[in-house]
Amino acid sequence: MKPVSLKKVSVVALACFAGTFLVNAKEPVELAKSNAADKAKSTFSQLLKKADANKNGELSKDELEGAMESQLLSAFNEIDTNGDKSINEEEFTAYVGNTAKI
Repeated sequence: MKPVSLKKVSVVALACFAGTFLVNAKEPVELAKSNAADKAKSTFSQLLKKADANKNGELSKDELEGAMESQLLSAFNEIDTNGDKSINEEEFTAYVGNTAKI
């Protein structure tokens, strides 16, 4: 299997990370809708605390890219289960599957 690019991994990792805060598949649709806005606000608040370098209450593209890269790099060793310093499709799929279960 060929290695997956860092950008592709970071996009999917961020989507999985954000998705875990927005909707829990076990909740009824009505409850999910009522909680989605609160969860989105909470997620945005957490992102601001971690990534808003100039503390203006907004995330620039550069700040968000930096946060994504930092998040991915911190998880890289966890994703790279065979320790070969690259992420293959099998490792990535296993990581995304485990993240979705949380």
